[in-house]
Amino acid sequence: QLSLELCEPGDELRVRGLAANGKPYELMGVVVQSSRVFCKLEKVEMVMHSENRSNFRLPLECDISVYAESDTKLAQPELCRLVNISVGGACFQSEYVHGLGEVLRMEIRVAKYAPMVFLGQVIRANEFTSGIFRYGFLFAQLGDQETDALNKILFNIQVGNRREWQQRNSDGWG
Repeated sequence: QLSLELCEPGDELRVRGLAANGKPYELMGVVVQSSRVFCKLEKVEMVMHSENRSNFRLPLECDISVYAESDTKLAQPELCRLVNISVGGACFQSEYVHGLGEVLRMEIRVAKYAPMVFLGQVIRANEFTSGIFRYGFLFAQLGDQETDALNKILFNIQVGNRREWQQRNSDGWG
C-alpha cells in the first residue's frame, strides 16, 4: 500500500503479518497515534485463537478438485468448494461422502498462482446442509519450502483481498 488508513486514538487494531522465518502472526493493540506513514500502538499483545491453531486460517471460497489417494494422475476429480485454508490444512464442502481418516488429494487453483496439490487426511466431517458435507482436511507434513511458498501465497491473497475491500468501500479520491 502507498499509505496507511487513519485510525483514531483509542481504536483497537489487529495486525497480521509474516515473521522473517515465514511464520504468520497476529497482534492486537490500542492506537496512540496514527498518520498515513506510521501507526503507534500500546498494550500490544499476541492474539491467541480459541482453537489454538499454529497458522492463521484464510477464508477463501473457490472451486477445487478432490481425488482418491490412488488417483496420482488426477484423472477423476470430485468438484468441491474450498471454504478456508491455512498452511496446516483446509476446510471444504462437497456433495460427496468421505469418512474420517480417509486420505485424499486436493488440487487448488487460485487466481494467478500455479495449481497446488496436497495429500492429506479427512479429520472432521459433518453434514453442513441437506446433502452437503463439510470436511476438515489436514495436509500431510509439508516441507519447509512448501510451507514457505504456501504462507507467501496466502499472505498475498489476504493482502489482495484487503486491498479489493478497501477499493470497494472507498469514498473515492477525496
